[in-house]
Amino acid sequence: PGGGWLHASGEELFFELRTQTVAIKPDERFSLERELLPPLSDVVRFSGEDWAYFDADCIELPVRLSLAAPGDQLLPPGMSGHKKLSALFRERGIPLWQRPRTLVVRDVRRIIWVVGIETAGDTIPTDSTNAWMRLSLRAIEPSGDLGTDSASPDR
Repeated sequence: PGGGWLHASGEELFFELRTQTVAIKPDERFSLERELLPPLSDVVRFSGEDWAYFDADCIELPVRLSLAAPGDQLLPPGMSGHKKLSALFRERGIPLWQRPRTLVVRDVRRIIWVVGIETAGDTIPTDSTNAWMRLSLRAIEPSGDLGTDSASPDR
């Protein structure tokens, strides 16, 4: 579902997906990139501002990028029940004006990542994870090209 290619090289698997784009407003567009990785042992953090790792077996493809909507919920790490994003935004001090512009990634069943804020607790890789999935968000320049990485020496 969603189209893509699975490549095997030795014991490593890589998944490439056609770029999915979502527009926040006419001059802001983002692409969501996905790759499948073998188990990683040296990861200390599972998410950042524009990337997150997941247990690939816990994700029901396809994944899609969208804006947060009223009533959306997430299962936070360490909790047995879901939490409304509005409560999560309040706890994290997200300004009211920014909340409707917050990007979320959904799989078939639920929100798996509130971009830059939190991942779903039941998707976090563990010692028994067989395959990791890394999702990365990239800004698309108005010309249509993917933006360069902010760590690039050119920026």
